[in-house]
Formats: sequence, structure tokens, C-alpha cells
Amino acid sequence: MHLLSNHSHDTQTNEALNQAIVNVAPKSVCCSGSISLYSRIALVIGTYNLELYHFFESLFHEVGVQMTPVLAKF
Repeated sequence: MHLLSNHSHDTQTNEALNQAIVNVAPKSVCCSGSISLYSRIALVIGTYNLELYHFFESLFHEVGVQMTPVLAKF
């Protein structure tokens, strides 16, 4: 499985994405090739592309869970 995050942004945006990925998938923890790594990277890319609220709204919709107003505010 290969994940690509192609974008037309500058190197600062690229570094910000790399840092966000390192925050959820630290280099000191070996999870290369695992579904955990791909899931973590997908979360970063999804929240970056859709923004946090819309990403989770879409995710909850896909799994059939209603986002309550309290959770949406959180």
C-alpha cells in the first residue's frame, strides 16, 4: 500500500506536514509497513486537506455514527 500526498505547496507546508506525521508516527517507534503507520499518515493528510471538523464529520458519517453537538464543539 502506498500513500501519496501530492500538493502544490512550498517547502514550509511540506515540512509542516512532515512534522505532523512525526507527531503521530514517531521515528523512534518502528511501525513501517504496518496498517498503523498508513492509518496515522491518512489521519494527518485527511485533517490537513479537510480541516479537523470536516474530516471527523466525514469519518463519522462513513462509519454511521452521528456526531453530537457536544462532540462537534469539542
